[in-house]
Amino acid sequence: MRKLEAAGAVRREQYNVHPQRYEYHLTPAGGELGDVLLTLMKWGDRHLNPEDPPVRWQHSCGETLDPVVVCAHCGETARKGAHSPTAAGS
Repeated sequence: MRKLEAAGAVRREQYNVHPQRYEYHLTPAGGELGDVLLTLMKWGDRHLNPEDPPVRWQHSCGETLDPVVVCAHCGETARKGAHSPTAAGS
């Protein structure tokens, strides 16, 4: 938790003085990690437990969520061969 706090992903708030007790809350940066975790979950479901994923998420449309990474500009999926690195400032 200390590393997540130092990285700005969570903030710590004291809720008890004696004994000292703290609770952790996601920062806006920490909240953005949800997208990363969903794509990692999809990878794990596909490669580690393809027959019976332990958790399924339901999208607000009512269907089971199938997270994908897409280009914000054109909407195409970010798949192997569809993207390449460029130098900073290019």
